[in-house]
Amino acid sequence: MSRIATGALVLLALTACSEQVQSTDGTPATSVVSAPSSSVGVATTVAPPQSTDQATTSTSSSTTSTTSTSSTSSTSTTTTTSTTTLPPKPTSTSCQQVVHIGDSTSVPLFDPASVGGDELTMDQRYRDAGVATVYPDNDGARAIIEHLDSDPNALEVAQGVRDNGYHGCWVLMVGTNDAANIAAGANISADERIRRMMDVIAGDPVLWVNAVTQRTEDAYRNASMLAWNDELERVAADYPNMHVFDWYDVVQPQWFRNDGIHYTVEGSAQRALRTSQALVDAFPATG
Repeated sequence: MSRIATGALVLLALTACSEQVQSTDGTPATSVVSAPSSSVGVATTVAPPQSTDQATTSTSSSTTSTTSTSSTSSTSTTTTTSTTTLPPKPTSTSCQQVVHIGDSTSVPLFDPASVGGDELTMDQRYRDAGVATVYPDNDGARAIIEHLDSDPNALEVAQGVRDNGYHGCWVLMVGTNDAANIAAGANISADERIRRMMDVIAGDPVLWVNAVTQRTEDAYRNASMLAWNDELERVAADYPNMHVFDWYDVVQPQWFRNDGIHYTVEGSAQRALRTSQALVDAFPATG
């Protein structure tokens, strides 16, 4: 797998998003970055939560008969009720292990101080959804193709995982920096970037989280993210194993920090929760 050198224009765009995510007490959050060829953050097995109670709906139908004589009339009504049992909403995923690859917006999700507690971390949310083992690899300014300094790009991380023999589910929180790099003039298209990642992952189940910002200027403007998301949806149609989580449609303006890219504690907590729910929806446990 060849490494793509970063041009001056792209490095400028990457630097704009490389600011370090701060924890709630003002100290840098701890990154859970691993080398491409090693496993990181192995979680313990947790039993899936109990299914919710089955919901029922009732429908009624009435039959009316009328009897008449010359002096009197009477009416009787018979009511029958049928019950339809709805299947419970899935609460656990079929994914027993997950490789999570992300950029700087993903780093805080694994830091308790950055989401409001241990039970709200991305790692715990995965386990609550039935995932036994989680391998997180997040790094600031990460893109699929470009590099910052000597840090591996997302494609190299994925290739290293595959080379170690991994077969399981993948959650990808990359694309924000790719969208900005393309807007800044990078010559590798969104289509090619996405397909390169999917080709490395092959047929494994993939949940890809789309991109969004609150910026209106520079390469990180939200219009760049929308263009990326359109390509993500279009390419996903060619990969039955790929689901796109529409975080763009879920996120609230108040969940962003002042830079318009990274998230507050509440925003990171919501992102962790809703991503785990999206994983259950995309790949639910059966039986």
